[in-house]
Amino acid sequence: MSLVICSNKADANIDARAIDPTDIGEAYSWRNDLSSTLTIPKDAQIALHSAKVELDGRIVSGDQKHAYQYFGEVLNENTETNMDKSSAFTLEWDIGSNEAETPEQMATRIQQTANESIWHPTLANKVSISAKRNGTTNNWEGFNITYDQDEGTATHIPGSGQTWDANFLDNEGLDRFNHAGGSIANLGWSYNVAGSEGTFLVEGHDVANRGDVCSMIATEYPISLMDGQMVVDITDVLAKGNDFIVGLSRVNAGEVDYESRNIIAPEYFDPARGNDIIDDKVFYDYALVRFGNELYLQDTRANTDPTFDPGTDTEATFYHDVNYWENANTPDFSAIYNIGTNALTIQKIRFTTNGQQVKIELIDDRDAAKLLYQYDASYTKEQNLTPIDQTKWSLCPLLAITTTAGQVAVNMKITDFTPNKQVGLNGRGYRVVNWVEGSYPTADATPNDRDFAGWWNYVDNHLDADQGQQIETRPWNDIRTAFNSDKLTYMRTPTSGDNRRLGKGTSGDSLFQNLIFTQETELYAETYPNGNVMDLLGFADSPVTDFTVADATTFAVLFSSDTIPTGFGSKAMFVRVGGLSQKSMNAFARVPSQIIGHLPMFEGQGKTRRLHYEPNNLTYLDLNNPSEFKVSALDISLCYVNERFATALTSQTVVVLHIRPRP
Repeated sequence: MSLVICSNKADANIDARAIDPTDIGEAYSWRNDLSSTLTIPKDAQIALHSAKVELDGRIVSGDQKHAYQYFGEVLNENTETNMDKSSAFTLEWDIGSNEAETPEQMATRIQQTANESIWHPTLANKVSISAKRNGTTNNWEGFNITYDQDEGTATHIPGSGQTWDANFLDNEGLDRFNHAGGSIANLGWSYNVAGSEGTFLVEGHDVANRGDVCSMIATEYPISLMDGQMVVDITDVLAKGNDFIVGLSRVNAGEVDYESRNIIAPEYFDPARGNDIIDDKVFYDYALVRFGNELYLQDTRANTDPTFDPGTDTEATFYHDVNYWENANTPDFSAIYNIGTNALTIQKIRFTTNGQQVKIELIDDRDAAKLLYQYDASYTKEQNLTPIDQTKWSLCPLLAITTTAGQVAVNMKITDFTPNKQVGLNGRGYRVVNWVEGSYPTADATPNDRDFAGWWNYVDNHLDADQGQQIETRPWNDIRTAFNSDKLTYMRTPTSGDNRRLGKGTSGDSLFQNLIFTQETELYAETYPNGNVMDLLGFADSPVTDFTVADATTFAVLFSSDTIPTGFGSKAMFVRVGGLSQKSMNAFARVPSQIIGHLPMFEGQGKTRRLHYEPNNLTYLDLNNPSEFKVSALDISLCYVNERFATALTSQTVVVLHIRPRP
């Protein structure tokens, strides 16, 4: 029997990483030439007796590594059992890698993943992640994860090149995408920007064949959720007496045949439920609607009571009227407003969005604002508009005008719009949708191709629109009597101070917060059962809630690892011996192999970077040699399960082999 000691070098203090990776002296691959030949007896066997390796500080996380980020209401583990009190979903980070990475390389890669999946336009591309290192020793101590925010930009009138049709009948057989100026035969409307106004002009609509409503949605940028504004001049449409819609809407991918009622809308929206609207082919999330002489305020709600609108789908959302004239903070409106007589001489409509709140004002001919609606925490659910939940994070201007036969021209004008000014990866702008006709990105599209579409756009096209339905049918959005007490407190930015950010700051101004999930939890949906990177990222708790204000002059909050990560070389390694005739099978890689043993990872090795392994029972492999033979060199390598070199090794590697005759 023979004990054979193999090593890539004699001195552990020499940095083997300085050697070219193709050289024979690398810590994961080397050859030991023997000064005298080694005689292998007939019918011999070989086993891994022991091994000593040292990790080089790089991380090999392996695949199937998942964390989650979340921007929403913080749930109480003691009182909540599910996400019914949340207006959001968790957002996955797929952070696994089969490559050896430095902490800096891993931080860069996770940062890209985080920005691809944050989705909220105020936070998009504002996540930064860096390796946390000790200021004295420079040892890696985890990660610093910073969430910054963007307040928005100055007025930018939506461009005509990203104006889509929003009506199914108009879209039928036509291109609804990217028609600059609405220049399509029989469409009946155009949108053009001149100076500081964007004019939505309706004329010559084909009423007989295409219905009596023209509608558009400006998809270029979403409205800022940090005091973003949209102002629409309705002077002309009022003078000519047409019904109209002025609102904000998510962008929907395509038409839905909801019980033969085609509409470009979420697939779970039923236009036949609830109250009358001017056209059941136009979808919006929030809108002022002129119907006859009356001005209605509408949003989208749920009602799961089977006695409400019997025979319809109880899980379908629908348009819901908010009786603004009954609210205490709207003294100018004691009844539904007669927009036909227009006693207040209204000329413009202004929407303001902040956090989860929508504010609506009517502006008269003296430029004085009349408050029509504003969120009030003391109101009932039905008195308030539904909050801006995750399905509505990216809201765009939506305009619609009824037409009549022989109509000459009628218009509305966007005179002010505050978009989000995000810059996406590779210098591309934040766009709600930037896709050409019939060319939606695939589920595995690169961020550059996907161009940071909103969360709703992404799930609507690639994942599961049911996630949106789950959000919008939670009790806080359900006007069923049994859920009257299930209300949310709507988040907004503080009005002043250093803490002006969406999400909880140092003084606890908001019920919203960034959270990071490093392991599974059943309370926050979608983290279960895949969250599994607590040790890898260096956080002792999950969700991670403790943060510091990164910079009092910005909106940033910082999450910093509180434990030393144990992710060094967490990927399993195997020992191979070349030049001999043992046989093994790597079923994962689907190839024959020369692997003779496994080096399992165990708790503690990630902190020391050193691993010594000596199995209690040796596993012998036959060399299948019918006679003795001699060897003058041994080729040793360490690999991962995919048979690729275990490159995250440094310094000295020692492998001890045991060779014996077969008993």
